[in-house]
Amino acid sequence: MWRGFGGRVLLASVATLLLTAATPAGLVSTRGLVQRLGRAGRVTVAFRAVTRSEGGVRARRGTLALEPPDRVRIDFPALGERIALRSDGGEWLQPAARQMLTLTTQHVASTMGLWRLFLNPEEGLYAERRLTANRFRLGLAATETTLPESVTVTLAGTGLPSRIEFVSPAGDLETYEFGAWRFGPARGAAGFRLAAPRGYEVLPMP
Repeated sequence: MWRGFGGRVLLASVATLLLTAATPAGLVSTRGLVQRLGRAGRVTVAFRAVTRSEGGVRARRGTLALEPPDRVRIDFPALGERIALRSDGGEWLQPAARQMLTLTTQHVASTMGLWRLFLNPEEGLYAERRLTANRFRLGLAATETTLPESVTVTLAGTGLPSRIEFVSPAGDLETYEFGAWRFGPARGAAGFRLAAPRGYEVLPMP
């Protein structure tokens, strides 16, 4: 159960990572997204996630929404699954099981690691090295067990991330390909809280 959850919200970890460099002197690979999100208040993006493991290759599509300082939402339309994360907890709606799991602050803290680069400015977490004109490698510079040791970020011509690659704690190669990032005003906390439909069982995350 937990590994399934971790695989889905690992993307949330990546987004937080990319927003942690919100100062002008921050990471070049994240600066454009951080600054535009700071001005607008909200960003949404469609993504394609590919996991390569010993068991084969698995791909899935979803949408991501971010609002500073701590709000992350991931939707998987094909599955009907939704995940909402905040600093005070979150929810994971699972239509296939007709249930909704509630997440504690501990669950959120252990799965949002990389998204801190997007949402909570934190200098010194990663050291950046330019590989090509639009490709960067971020190496973990701080002692942080919930984050990948390195993340490769590719920027589109807009200066916003188009692709992110890293190895998950399970040893799988994770690749996220992003579409167009769409910015707008923040909609507030209500959009980052999920309610179980009638007939669903509500359970605490194990």
